[in-house]
Formats: sequence, structure tokens, C-alpha cells
Amino acid sequence: MIVFDNIVYYLQYIGGNSVFWTELLKRIEDRKIAHQYIEYYNVPNNILRKELNLTDIDIRKKRLLERYRPLKINYRNSFVFHSSYYRYTTNKKAEHVITVHDFIYEKFIKGLRQTVHSFQKSMAIRKADVVVCISESAKNDMLYYYPEFKDKDIRIVYNGVGTIFYPIKERKLQYPFSELNNRKYILFVGNRVGYKNFKFVTEVFSRLHRSFHIVIVGPDLTNKEKQWLSYNNNINRIHHYKGIADSNLNILYNDAYCLLFPSLYEGFGIPIIEAMKAGCPVITTAFSSIPEVAGNAALYIEGLSVDSAISEIGRLESQATRDAIKTKGLLNASRFSWEKNFREYLEIYKKLCI
Repeated sequence: MIVFDNIVYYLQYIGGNSVFWTELLKRIEDRKIAHQYIEYYNVPNNILRKELNLTDIDIRKKRLLERYRPLKINYRNSFVFHSSYYRYTTNKKAEHVITVHDFIYEKFIKGLRQTVHSFQKSMAIRKADVVVCISESAKNDMLYYYPEFKDKDIRIVYNGVGTIFYPIKERKLQYPFSELNNRKYILFVGNRVGYKNFKFVTEVFSRLHRSFHIVIVGPDLTNKEKQWLSYNNNINRIHHYKGIADSNLNILYNDAYCLLFPSLYEGFGIPIIEAMKAGCPVITTAFSSIPEVAGNAALYIEGLSVDSAISEIGRLESQATRDAIKTKGLLNASRFSWEKNFREYLEIYKKLCI
């Protein structure tokens, strides 16, 4: 028996953790493995959870500060407990698996929020029988911030990439982005919190020829972000999409001039692999897990220089360079799949209990 704690769906609208968790649960349902989910009465806003049809759910009433509290589970036999976000159960029969995605709080957040988060994370890791890190970089970060756990059973299980992402060879008659027809655009995908370095993207955009457009996929633009983009002066060159289906995101990747992903930190970096799998050139940074995941299949910005980013964008004007980087990207993306991710988790579960 495996008990899955679905708390992440109550903490995120969308995000890398939710993508991973959803792909894992899809395959648990398909394999008919003995399992149960823990959820709560109020329906989460998470868009991925709404796509799932789950069975065997233990629906509970949320307690005060539920996200930080250990769970009571009344099983008398041994079972695996896997939380989607740093929780553990008080049941002594449980074998704990914890997935460590990143160390954003430790690196970028200060004060009470960081203290509370780090305490919760350290407690979950301490309880864990197996700690799964989503990259070697994430493992190194864990051992840097929490060296007391160096003797834990630590596994590296990479994230995957959806089969919905692929190079489109034949166009459908109905194109959902008519406003982008014959437009040359750089693409930015994901949330835009500080370490994602979106301001850098806007600085690059401001220096590009006006024939370039920008496509932003993610939350609504803030007033500050519109200011960075000189929104009113460039309104016809700025295209924003929120909550689009992955099938449409695949179209955007396919038609983009490039994905510009100048992140300062990633536990993995899912948009990089999505873009590569769709045949979209990637221009990114060489921080944290990014070189580990992107390998030699991306163009790298040197020293967070806008000039360097513009130079790499210019290199893609050469069809030979475009074709070469796309070919490398497709080959690199083939290293990652959610099915492979699931099989590696299943091996962990089996060795622990089932």
C-alpha cells in the first residue's frame, strides 16, 4: 500500500511540483497499484488536479496550518508514505519517501518564511527512509544546506517531459494563435518571481529589432513588469497567455524563434526540456541544474550579459546553427520521460514495502 499526500494541489495553481506529482499519479492509477490519496473537502484551484480522475481518496477536514502538520494514518500494516510537499506521518509502520525539488527558500527567501520552511523540510528529510532529489545539483544543495543528512539513502530521479511536446510536421487548418502568424517571437514560459530573472528578458527585448515580438506564458503581468516592457509603446509586440493547454503550449514552442530562459536557479528546469522536445532552440544560463539538464543542447548566456544574450539570439539567424541546436535539443530531451521517472519511483516503493 502507498499513501500519497496531495497537499501540493492546495498550495499551487500550477508549477513544476504539480506537474511531477500529476504525472506520477496518472501512472499509479493506470497500474492498479494498491494506494490511497489524502485530500481535503474544499476543491483545490490547481488546474492539473482538475484533470485527474482519482480513486481511493481519504477526504479530510483541513486543520489550522494544515500544510505544516504531520498526518495521522491508522494503518496497522507497513505502508509507503509519499508526500507531495515535505510532510510526514506519525504512524510508525510508515516507510517515508520525500522528493526534494529545490532550495529556493534557502537561497532567496529571508526571515520567518525561510525559517519555517527550512524547519519543515529538515523534519521531513529526517523522517525519510529514501530522499529523492530531482537533479545532482539539488542533491549537492541539500548536502550544503543540510550536511547532517549526508548518510541518508539519497537517490537522483530526474523529472520527465510530456509526450504532448513534439515537433509539428503538419499544420491543422485551425490555428489558435492567429495574432502570431508570421511573427518572429522570443518565448518566456513559467512564473516570473525574482530568481526567474524576467527583468533580464525585458532588457533583452528592449534591445532587439522591432521585428521581434515577445510571447509570455504565465500569470498576469504586474504593473512593474509592464513598465519594464514599456507596455504601452510595445503593446502590438507583446502577447500574453495564461492557463493554456499543453497542446497549445507545444504550438508556441514549435513556432518560437527561441525560448529565452535566463533563470538564476532551478532544481530541474522543465520548460527547457519541453522546448527542446518540441524542437525549439533554448537560450539559457549556466546556473545550478541547468547545464546538467540542458547539456550541450542549449546556447548559454555568458555572465548574465544582455549583449551576450543578443549575440546568442543573433546566432540563430543562421539556418545551419538553428538546425544543429534543434537536433541536439531533440536528442537531449530523449534522456527524460515521465514513464522513466515513474519506473524509478516504483522501484523505490517496492524495495521499501510492496
